[in-house]
Amino acid sequence: MTIRKGTPADAVQIVPLLQEIVDAGGTTAFEGTVPLDFLADILDGSTSRAVVHVADVDGEVLGFQYFFPHDDDPEETATIATFAKLGGTQRGIGSALFSATRKAAKAFGYSQIDATIRADNLGGLAYYARMGFVDHHVRRAVPLKDGTPVDRVTKYLQL
Repeated sequence: MTIRKGTPADAVQIVPLLQEIVDAGGTTAFEGTVPLDFLADILDGSTSRAVVHVADVDGEVLGFQYFFPHDDDPEETATIATFAKLGGTQRGIGSALFSATRKAAKAFGYSQIDATIRADNLGGLAYYARMGFVDHHVRRAVPLKDGTPVDRVTKYLQL
């Protein structure tokens, strides 16, 4: 497995990988159709202080992780998201991606990373805890498109 910086060419694998996760439901706050230009501004480098890393095995993207400046505190805090191909968990993809992300976030001068996870995504909560993230706050009963309320847990990692 190779962890590398994503490029615009990776979008043809990133979008369907995420769409499959969205369609399965229960682990991401994303709902509906993933736009074809999802992450285009990060992949092409037009968003400053942001990176997509991909886990690549023989040209197949098995997972990706990205970060970008946090809206409320862009100087200090990056926001992160991580996705692995369904059925591909437990292969060390997340840990390998995070190693590259941590280094890149430090190089960009961030002092902390924010991860917000659905409270019913037990795997995601466990993953970020393993990476060293600690609970910061909970937004209660954020409705899904169908109205179902789901808490959002925000965790922070000091770099």
